[in-house]
Amino acid sequence: MNSNNKVLVFVLSVTSVYLGLSFFSKNIIEYYPSFKNVNLFADIQNDKSVKTDKENTKKKTNSLVNKTQKLDSTFTIFDSYQTTNITDFDNDSKNFVFQNLSSKLDELYQNKKAKIRIAWFGDSQIEGDLMTQDIREMLQNYFNKKKGVGFVPINSISSDFRQTATSKTSGSFETFNFKQNPEKNVFLSGYSFLSSDLDITLRNNIKKDSTQILEKWLLFGKGNDITITQNGVQTNYHASEAFNRVLLDRSTANSIHFKAQFANTPIYGISFEPENGIVLDNFSFRGITGIELNKISIELLQKLNQENYYDLVVFQYGVNLMFRPNDLNYDYYYEKMSPIIKKFKKEMPKTDFLIFSCSDRAFKYDNEWKTAIGIDSLIKVQARLSYDNKVPFITFLIL
Repeated sequence: MNSNNKVLVFVLSVTSVYLGLSFFSKNIIEYYPSFKNVNLFADIQNDKSVKTDKENTKKKTNSLVNKTQKLDSTFTIFDSYQTTNITDFDNDSKNFVFQNLSSKLDELYQNKKAKIRIAWFGDSQIEGDLMTQDIREMLQNYFNKKKGVGFVPINSISSDFRQTATSKTSGSFETFNFKQNPEKNVFLSGYSFLSSDLDITLRNNIKKDSTQILEKWLLFGKGNDITITQNGVQTNYHASEAFNRVLLDRSTANSIHFKAQFANTPIYGISFEPENGIVLDNFSFRGITGIELNKISIELLQKLNQENYYDLVVFQYGVNLMFRPNDLNYDYYYEKMSPIIKKFKKEMPKTDFLIFSCSDRAFKYDNEWKTAIGIDSLIKVQARLSYDNKVPFITFLIL
């Protein structure tokens, strides 16, 4: 075959592939959105077909939300989620939104000695203590100015860039998390660790008064006794409960160093706490949607409730659900997430709960970056989760 024929065959082959991709572009776009730019017929496409696509898009909106809104006689209450306030969906109640939390808040406001613990769950939006570090600072400054970073895991993928805490380890250890062997008694952070001999140094980097006492509590799970060596003194601690904690240090120091032997008992981390005030724990886990919380054991939640450990639990998820630009139906998320919220509420009745909506997420539509077209549908589903499970709700976006 001469060179001219080779060129002709090549051009015809490429053109055929281009035509094929253009012809089936609508089918391909659904799974590979970037193919929207591969369409030889775009300039001659009939406007009528475009309108039909838009009509079909409307039909794909959340059937669950649409259905419940039509059947719900109190839809005006549900619709109130579109405000900048925390919405509790209780039209008749004149009480404080967080009734279990209100008495402790009042004590702190009156400069009484009380400790409020907040567990803040989220994805990479709060990874490295992003956002939660500002909320913690505002709350601690507002009440008694007693500082402390709260929970710091033994190890974390965000250790290198987290500014509010640092962790260093020497020795080998096993890591278990939501995605790898979650049956190994993972903590609320989604992680647990095992080691026969580990040297651990953790530090609270939040600025505080040099005279302020900072408590360092070791948190660990159920198993055999663990051995802690600190300042040359070796101590054994029982690990008979699903959640155990021991006070390793109470001083003005910002860091703690110890050696641990816990080959058969999961250790979670250290909680840096003021003697009284606000403690806000950041429980971020990259790439999840909240559904993974079903891997947290009932036994752990029951023990936390027994100790009245957390006063408020916050769920902040959603961004990882919007991984396709044209998704509009999130009914499946409601079906999977609702039982998890029910589980937490059932096992932790002494704790108040709050659901944050997803934050903004942008995709390219017609070569222009815009807010995801399905974000309103997702926020409505999250509001419905709050409404049906009687959990207060707050949205980042006013639709």
